[in-house]
Amino acid sequence: MYKFTIPLKALSWNSAYKIARNKMILSDSGRKFKEYCSEFLKEQHTEDKLLEKDLKVKIIFQYKENRKKIDVDNGFKLLIDSMKGIIFKDDCQIYDLRGIKEIGMLRDEIQIFIEELK
Repeated sequence: MYKFTIPLKALSWNSAYKIARNKMILSDSGRKFKEYCSEFLKEQHTEDKLLEKDLKVKIIFQYKENRKKIDVDNGFKLLIDSMKGIIFKDDCQIYDLRGIKEIGMLRDEIQIFIEELK
């Protein structure tokens, strides 16, 4: 099993994307979040090879406090996209994806657990 921790809270869907010319595109804050996550994951993932098997992924979104309504599914897309080409080849390898939201933690962070299926 692989474990990664990103010391950052997930972006809300509204912050990550914007509409331009009638198309939904990544916002500046979404692009920065994705780039930060990718760089952080590159530092933590020390193996030379990308994972190639089917995957089970669990993501725990930890928040210090609950200031507004936070949907647990908001952070998936950008995080998974930031892992593509760094941890695994393609997100179509993910067969089991789970998200957990924890409030009242010591810090805002994202924990990612990845297990290769047989």
